[in-house]
Amino acid sequence: METYLDRIIKITQIENVTIGALERKIGASKGVLSRAIQNKTDIQTKWMISIIENYPHISAEWLLTGEGEMLKSDSEVAPTSKETELEMIERLSKEAAEWKFKYEELKKGHAQDGKDAGCAGAAV
Repeated sequence: METYLDRIIKITQIENVTIGALERKIGASKGVLSRAIQNKTDIQTKWMISIIENYPHISAEWLLTGEGEMLKSDSEVAPTSKETELEMIERLSKEAAEWKFKYEELKKGHAQDGKDAGCAGAAV
């Protein structure tokens, strides 16, 4: 099953950057993403939000869930004819906040699944 960490690797491939370059672009310390990928561990929400903010052409839904297309259509990224750049930034920021909430909910569900599996294993 593909994880969001696998999808982060795909972003580096499509953007033709290294994991280190991606870490620098999103403001993460060296090794934050590479260690998570290597160890298959979660990363902080702020790094997912930063990826979404720094790569507005990447679909947040795809990054978080694997559903939909990786790349947004041009109309989703560019300001509409009636929308100023500031309004577009505000809209994208609002979308990022909504995806942050969804990401946190997914993490909670993932953590709960792990607890349930641990409890089931202990009962055997």
